[in-house]
Amino acid sequence: MLGDRQQSEVETLWEKWFIWKDFIPPKYSFTTWQALRNRLPTRDRLGCRDTEIDQRCPSCTTETESVDHLFFKCTKTREVWRVIKTWAGMRRPITTIPSAIKWFLKERSGVTVIRKARSLALIATISLMWRARNAVIFDGATFEPKHLIFQIKKITYATLYSMFPHETVQEHLGV
Repeated sequence: MLGDRQQSEVETLWEKWFIWKDFIPPKYSFTTWQALRNRLPTRDRLGCRDTEIDQRCPSCTTETESVDHLFFKCTKTREVWRVIKTWAGMRRPITTIPSAIKWFLKERSGVTVIRKARSLALIATISLMWRARNAVIFDGATFEPKHLIFQIKKITYATLYSMFPHETVQEHLGV
C-alpha cells in the first residue's frame, strides 16, 4: 500500500497524464477518477455505515467488494482484463489502480494511436466494469465478461476511428 504522500503523487500523475484527456468521454474519466480516489460507493465503504448491507462482490459473491477486488481481483473482472490487456499489447500485471498508473507511465512512448487506444481501453474498462456492477445490483443483470469486452473494444475503435484514418487504426490494432 502506498503512503499518503506517494498516493497523492500517483493520483496527480494519473490525473495529469491519463484521466482528463479530450479524446476520453468525461463520464469514463469521472468514474476512473472516483475509483482512483477510492470514492466509489463499493460495498466495503457502504458497509461501514450500514451493517445490513451484504458486503460480498455482486459479480462473484465470494469476497468483500472493494475497489481493488471489483476492478482487479474478482474472477469475472480478471477475465475482462486478461483479454483487454492482450488486445492492447499490455504485458505487465495490473493488480491495482497504482500498478496500472505505473505501467502506463512506463509505456507511454510509441505510436500515438496505440497510446490513445491503451489509455481509452483502460479507462473504459474501469468505467464499464462499474456500470456492469451497477446493472447486476440494480437491474438484476448478469455480469457477462464477453459483452463487456465487446463494449470496451467498440468504444475504443469508435473513438480512434474518429481521430485517425481507418487504415492507421487497423494497422496498429487490427480489426
